Amino acid sequence: MPKEPLLTGGLGLLPLAPLTDEASTDLIGVVGRVENRLRAEASPDAANKLRMATFVLFGLRYKEDLATQLFRGVTEMEESTTYQMIMARGRLLGKREDLLLQGREKFGPPDEATVERIQSITDPQRLEQLLVRLLQVSDWQELLAQPAD
Repeated sequence: MPKEPLLTGGLGLLPLAPLTDEASTDLIGVVGRVENRLRAEASPDAANKLRMATFVLFGLRYKEDLATQLFRGVTEMEESTTYQMIMARGRLLGKREDLLLQGREKFGPPDEATVERIQSITDPQRLEQLLVRLLQVSDWQELLAQPAD
């Protein structure tokens, strides 16, 4: 699909513009045009939502380092509650991955039930406690047992 109809159509089409094959040869220009239209035509709240949509959709096609580079100047996005939610989820996933990685190194591979228990933890503080506790215990079962108070 050509990029121009997405760049010049309704504001809701803007997040799709960087995804076109045509846009892939001019990503800096396309992202710049998206940002210019958002600044000129959208309310701050709508602009933030559309920036977030553009950023998230961009990540479906392009690598993280390119997305980070192109969207670096778009600081308003960081104030978005959606952006904050995505970042929190990323931190949570990272802590789970760290726990499994370090646990494998210390205890060996976890069984399926252990992996499921760790993947089901949604409290970042609990994961931090487990990362610290990892240094003090001798196996997966002891790690996941509730510490005596």
